[in-house]
Amino acid sequence: MLRTYEIVDPKGVSCGILTYDTEKDSYEVDTSRDYPIEDMPAFLATAAYQGMYHLDNHYALMFVRERVIPPDRQNIGEILRIIGAPYYTEFVILDYLKGRCVRDEFTLREITQ
Repeated sequence: MLRTYEIVDPKGVSCGILTYDTEKDSYEVDTSRDYPIEDMPAFLATAAYQGMYHLDNHYALMFVRERVIPPDRQNIGEILRIIGAPYYTEFVILDYLKGRCVRDEFTLREITQ
């Protein structure tokens, strides 16, 4: 099953789409060529400056891992208990936190069909 999210700025404007395939446990990111590169999250901006507007699982997972609590974080078991996750996966944390991180003000907004 595919889960699809818009990557949105604080004004609700989308700079791209993140897709997660639950069966393959893989990600893809497609950033908008119309959104100002200098206003994108740093990882996406760096990729866009290099002409990479489509990120395969390798690079998309790097973007995701930048936005979630790392697995070796102190008290990770307690954090997982609080969010109701039986074990650590990037996707569960990403979805629960709506992609929020301390590096920027972008969040994820799920696109429901």
